[in-house]
Amino acid sequence: MILVLSASASVRDLYALPMLLPLSLLAADGAGMLSQRATTALSRSSMFLFGLVACLLWTGWVAMVTGSPVFLADLLYNSRPDYTPDISILLLVPAVVYSLAWLAWTFFSKPSVFHPIISWVVGMTLLWGLLMTLWLPWLDAGSGYRHVLTSLRDSLPSQYGTIASRGVGESERAMLEYYAGIETKRVEIQPEQDSDFLLIEAGGPIQDPPPASEWRKLWEGKRHLDRKRDKETFVLYQRVKAKPARPGTTIQASAEVPQRLP
Repeated sequence: MILVLSASASVRDLYALPMLLPLSLLAADGAGMLSQRATTALSRSSMFLFGLVACLLWTGWVAMVTGSPVFLADLLYNSRPDYTPDISILLLVPAVVYSLAWLAWTFFSKPSVFHPIISWVVGMTLLWGLLMTLWLPWLDAGSGYRHVLTSLRDSLPSQYGTIASRGVGESERAMLEYYAGIETKRVEIQPEQDSDFLLIEAGGPIQDPPPASEWRKLWEGKRHLDRKRDKETFVLYQRVKAKPARPGTTIQASAEVPQRLP
């Protein structure tokens, strides 16, 4: 895996996630080296930590969907203005199952050498399960790309050609195709682009924008989470200068506009 990642054309932490499984299996055997005191301390700390965080997540969710307590609901609403409170049965039922499974493990599991490790795994599963069920709509309202990319799609004319992109990440390009049905041509791979539109993504203000004499800014957008942090800006430019005809090509007039002979 290290050799494959080293030879990869692009480097991302995400690509190293498959290495967690073999590394975890190698490290799990170290649980037998812990003393009884350390085993008990890890088990109890996991019960307290994950139980406390789970209670906070449930309390925050109740505040989001009911508006009470008011101070907590206002805090959550203000941080995600695009969020719409809603109770989804498809998300609520798995959250209840995660919570009941964690309670069953906490109160009915038997002490063993691997109890601390399993307890932490079960606790992390509980927290991720609650975040990806109860809190998923709230998280998506601030960090999701649906609103930004659909807004970009709506800014385009009804008919357009290819769209070039610069600096747009791999994940963002996939979501751009998923949410907006747009597949861009990367200038990093094909520098010579003749597209009429250029989409640029930058970690902050756009550096080295295209020449203003040839391009005009058509649209600019950010995720709500990035608006106050000046991060991850998307800017769409449209070419304003007419492209010269290629040698040997014939320009055909549109059938809708009759041509008059001189």
